Amino acid sequence: MNPTFLGNESSMIPIDGDLKEIKAWLAAADSINNVTTEKVNLKDCDKWHLEDSRGIIQHETGGFFSIRGIEVIKIQGTSRVTWEQPIIDQPEVGILGLATRSIQGNIFCLIQAKSEPGNFPRTQIAPTLQATKSNAMRLHKGLEPDFLPLFLGASKQQIIFDLLQSEQGARFLRKRNRNMLIMLNDDISYNKKFYRWISLESLNLLGKEQNLINMDLRSILGCWRLMIGSARKNRKKSRNLQVYDPVNFSNVNRAKSALAVTIYDKPVNLLSSWILTKDSISHIQNKYFSVIFLRCEANRREKNFWFQPILEPVGTGLCAMILKKNEDEIKFLMQIKFECGVDGFMQLAPTVQCLSLSYTKVATSDIPFLEHVKTADRSEIICDNILSEEGGRFFRECNRYILIEKNIEFGDLPADFVWMNMDELRTYLLIGNQVNIQARTIFSLLPLSNDS
Repeated sequence: MNPTFLGNESSMIPIDGDLKEIKAWLAAADSINNVTTEKVNLKDCDKWHLEDSRGIIQHETGGFFSIRGIEVIKIQGTSRVTWEQPIIDQPEVGILGLATRSIQGNIFCLIQAKSEPGNFPRTQIAPTLQATKSNAMRLHKGLEPDFLPLFLGASKQQIIFDLLQSEQGARFLRKRNRNMLIMLNDDISYNKKFYRWISLESLNLLGKEQNLINMDLRSILGCWRLMIGSARKNRKKSRNLQVYDPVNFSNVNRAKSALAVTIYDKPVNLLSSWILTKDSISHIQNKYFSVIFLRCEANRREKNFWFQPILEPVGTGLCAMILKKNEDEIKFLMQIKFECGVDGFMQLAPTVQCLSLSYTKVATSDIPFLEHVKTADRSEIICDNILSEEGGRFFRECNRYILIEKNIEFGDLPADFVWMNMDELRTYLLIGNQVNIQARTIFSLLPLSNDS
């Protein structure tokens, strides 16, 4: 099917109404990219080594990221919990950028067919730009990421938002990315084999597909959805309502202030309950995740072959959000969740967040609101999708994301849970590092419209 176009011939912005054609384009890009991976031993992971004095697995340049061990001591009230784990230390700020255009009242996004070694499937729909600071600085001695100057040089008239947000706080140590949305006035040149303009309508439809839109694009789309603000039925009426609840802000601050956390460095080869072997770092009870080592090849990357560590999960996780509606607004049941790798240690998370099969091995009553998720009627489920996580650092990790409407009386909530409307969540989003990536993913599943 040939796509139709809006605007004059110079703009050539297609309306992608045929999802089969978009998937065929993605499959063609995947065939060209042809990413292959092979598990290797640490000693064969070229340019990476275990630095003996500190017990850190790092790149010879000192850039990109490292795998380090930490001991966490968490004191909350009378509870004291301690554990040790490997964690990805990537103290850089990367850029996730999505370029858009508005043609005759319709918004189009410039997407990329992006391959990553840990992707499942190999090639997914990604934002226009997806670049770590190390890649932007070309520490790999490869090519500069496409469209990097476009976002670094964006004018204040072009920038719709530029938000500093965290990534997975249980796996990354203080990792953040700039989530950027820019609006262009004119078309730009691009390689049509790997980039294309897509309408919001098509993007909304593709978001319903399993493992098709990558985590970085979902992060931007989640920010976009929250930046729109109120999800209330009557937008005009909502302008006269309070856009945030001071009690909620107090509850969040109370949870944060009741927490005392100490984190110590510990060599990865001396971590309690973890074993470093020639080919992995794994938990002695096969829990959580393992660190493995890959040799990677790709026909179209800044570098055609490379080696790297990557985290391999144990099973599929569950991230579920409960919402309720009343006459004037929609509210989301947010968990104030501890995550050792983020600044401040607490973030707003989905109602239920279990990043492994652990939730299947405990009593339902041990995880607040899990019973509501497990027993949800089909009519209550707004969306239910399996989505893969960031394939540059996680090897074929998938989580089940569910959004559920429950218009029942919940009564008093546990101390670390609050009901929030979208305007309140937008306020926390603007602060930065407050709404976690799992919550942003769920919000990305809410459709965007051309008046966004």
